[in-house]
Order: sequence, then structure tokens, then C-alpha cells
Amino acid sequence: MIPGAWRQSAGLWTVIAVVSSGITLPFGESVIGVQLAAIGRSFSADGTSLQWLVNGYMLTFATSILVAGVAADKLGRRRLFAVGLGVVGVSNALAIVAPSLGGLIALRAAAGLGAGTLLATGPALLAARFPADDKHRARAFAAFGSAAGSGIAFGPLVGGLVMDQLGWRAVFAVYLPFIGLAALLLPRIAPSRDPDAPPMDVLGIALFMAVLGLLVLAIQGAGFSPYWRSVFTLVAIGLLAVLVVVERHRRYPAIAPGLFANPTFRVMSLTMTCWQIGVAISMVYVPAVAVAGLGASPAVAGASILPMAILLFISTPLGPWLVARVGTGGFVVTCIGAMALGDGIVCLGLAATAPWATVGLVAGLSLIGLGGGAANGSMDNLAMGTIDAARAGMAAGLFQTVRIGSAALAVAAAGSVVAIGHEPAAPGAVDAGLAARYAALAGVAAAVMGVLALLCIFVLKTARGAART
Repeated sequence: MIPGAWRQSAGLWTVIAVVSSGITLPFGESVIGVQLAAIGRSFSADGTSLQWLVNGYMLTFATSILVAGVAADKLGRRRLFAVGLGVVGVSNALAIVAPSLGGLIALRAAAGLGAGTLLATGPALLAARFPADDKHRARAFAAFGSAAGSGIAFGPLVGGLVMDQLGWRAVFAVYLPFIGLAALLLPRIAPSRDPDAPPMDVLGIALFMAVLGLLVLAIQGAGFSPYWRSVFTLVAIGLLAVLVVVERHRRYPAIAPGLFANPTFRVMSLTMTCWQIGVAISMVYVPAVAVAGLGASPAVAGASILPMAILLFISTPLGPWLVARVGTGGFVVTCIGAMALGDGIVCLGLAATAPWATVGLVAGLSLIGLGGGAANGSMDNLAMGTIDAARAGMAAGLFQTVRIGSAALAVAAAGSVVAIGHEPAAPGAVDAGLAARYAALAGVAAAVMGVLALLCIFVLKTARGAART
């Protein structure tokens, strides 16, 4: 049954359009893992060249979100949303017939720009359409979170099935029906913008993009030597210091210091980081372990994360339920705790012998999906609920930058631990030590999430103490 507020005019159409586009957003991050080997064979490319298919997308995705969010406040959220739909649709349509690896890398980078624009403007459209912090707004954001979560989890499975039947090029066509539906609904979406939008902080945005881009490049490497990766890191740290100084003296900063000073926004950003550590790393590397470590087909590799995918999808409504009953602190501890426990079980399971290794993997991934799905149901709503609706685009852009930026850093760091090659040395060759390396990675991930959960508790308790004084 459709909630009453959604039946009126633009409300329902806004939710459907944003959800439809939201399903496609994680595909570019999650599906490419099962395509890489086949693309490499088609273009006779080595692993370093193929890695730019991942790096190019992640860099443009991560660095475009903030500028799109700020521009949406000034130029109009529906207008920027339409631009994002066009860029994603055209770039993926052209990728189906890409004649060279270089062309495909460029199209992937363009798709990242469009996806970042959609991720910044979609939640901003929801926030503007449902300004009241009530159950209708909560349901709208829960629907978006469910769409994004299902896309990121089911992406490898869908991509693997399509590849087995039609080849890697056909996978890019999966985006088009969802983008087309959202585009058809554009005339039914009410336009929104900030009528008093301040001037765009070009310098602040440029510095932020440079910092994040250099950090992602330094961690992911993409063929650069350790010397140059160290240089990228040092330059990024220096530019970050410049950014902080510049933004403190800006009348209208692109990265408003008050956003991270707000304890709820800060805690939701930490929770999002844990989500990427738990869900994104599993989504990318469990199928890769199945292929490179077990010799599975793309379809079987994609199906390996099905337990997580199912729980990630169906547990989204638990988010608003937890917030209503145990508050923000209980919500955060429950969600992060479930994901950390899941990674801990994966670590112990993979260290055991069959069939307990399989049991541990299924049980652990299920817990990660349970905690990640519940977190998806309320993270965006709680973060956006602390921000003035007039600056919704900037806040949504910054929060989504946290989302994809933490994903890029987490996946890159995990890749350096797991060290999976894009192609086996010979047909049917497997890496016997891969399961052990992934077990170690899962253990480290569990420990990091536990520390971040304690930090969230500290931030919330400190905020409550300050409010009472």
C-alpha cells in the first residue's frame, strides 16, 4: 500500500525516479569485478591497465559528488539529476560497443561523473520533497537505501549471469531500463533549489577534489611506484591543511565546518565508513576470491554473496524500527556490531576445514547483510535530518562523498591485503593462499569496525553531556 503523502502529485514520482536511478549507482562499483578478466582477454590487456577501469570510475565518482550537490542547490536539483541520468545512460550505452580499452576507460570515467551527480541529487530531491522529519520522509529514504543496497549486493550476481549468457559487453545494458524509467518520470518531479543559494566555492571544491583524488590514487596505486604513491600522499596531506584554512575563512564554504561539528552527522559518517568496510569489501572480494581462489565461473562467483544480498535487501525496514525503539546510539551499535561480528565469523570460518568454512562464510555474510541493510534504512535520513532543507544539496553531496570516498579507500586498502590478480596465470589456475589472506582481512575489518563503534558511542555520549550542561 502506497503511503498517503506519496500519492499526491510529485511525491510518488520523485521516490520512484530516485529509487530507479539508485539501483544502478552501485553497479559500476560492484559488477566490474566479474567483468575484468573477460575484458582483459578481449583487449589483450594486463592487470595494471585493467585496474584503470576501476580507478577511473572511483576517482570521478568520489570527486564529483560534492560539486554536484553544491551545484544542485544553485542551479536546481531536478536539472542536475537529469544531467546525471543522461551521462550515465549515454556512457553505458557507448560502453557496449567500445572499440578499445582506452575508450572503455574514458567511458567508465564519464559514468562515474554521472553516478556521482545522481548520488548527490537523488537524496536532495527526497529531502526537498519531504521536508518534515516524519514517517513519510523516513520511508522515502529507506526505499532509496534499499535500492542502493540491493544494487550493490546483487550487482555481481546479475553481472555474472548476464556474462555467462551474453558476454561482458551486455552487462553495460543492465543500467539502461532503470535510467530510462527515471528519465521518463522527470516531468513529474517538482523542481527544487535554494533561492538564496550562495556563490559556488570553486577553490574549496577544487582543493577537496584534489585531496580525495590523490588519496584514492595513492592507495589504489594503478601501476605507480611506491615513491610516487608516497608523493601523492604527502601532497594530499598538504592540500588538506590548505583546505581547512581556506574553508574556515570562507563566508560560504563548500564544506561547511558545522556539518562535521554536528555529532549526528559525524556519527552517521562513521557508520557509513563501517558499512563500506563490511559490505563493500565483501561485495568486491568474496566473488573475486571465488574466481581466483576457487576457480568458480562468473555466475557462481556472483552467487557467492547471495546470503548477504538477501539480508541486505530485506532488513532495510529494521533501520527506522531500531531508531524508534532504541534511539540513534542503539541503532549505530546494533548495525555496526552485526557487521563486525559477521566479519569475525568469516575470519574464523575460513580458517576452519570444510564444511565449516562454508558455514562460517554463509553465516558471516548473512550478519553483514543484516547489519548493513538495517543501517541503509536510516543513515541518510538521520544525517540529512540534522541539516537545514535549504542546503540539502550541499549536505547530501558531502554525505554521499563520505559514502563513496570511504568505499574507494576501503576497497583499495583491502586489495593491497588480499592481492588478487585480475587473471589467473593459466586456465583453471587458483591461488591456494587466497582464502587465508581474506580471512586475515576479515579479522582486521572486524577489529576496525569495533573501534569505530566505540568512537560513535563516545561522540554521542559527549554530545548528550554537553546538551545537559
